Amino acid sequence: MGRVNKVDHNYSTSDTELAVFLVACGAELIGADNVPTNGRKNINLKLTPEQREKISSFNDGSAQVNVLAYNRARNRVLDKVKGGM
Repeated sequence: MGRVNKVDHNYSTSDTELAVFLVACGAELIGADNVPTNGRKNINLKLTPEQREKISSFNDGSAQVNVLAYNRARNRVLDKVKGGM
């Protein structure tokens, strides 16, 4: 699903919807890079401990987020994945 670098609280995932959810919850969008082995993109985020705890609620389907914040976050993440910004 994703990986955490415990030193600087960075989190990387190829799950676009998870990344959008985390950005909508206030996570800092750092960037996106190609994964050479499978051609996918990893989305890199900086998370607080509270944001990291929200990953399990996203995975079990109980997460909630403001629709407007989610839509704005989705546009930002997709721009980053497509190489914009």
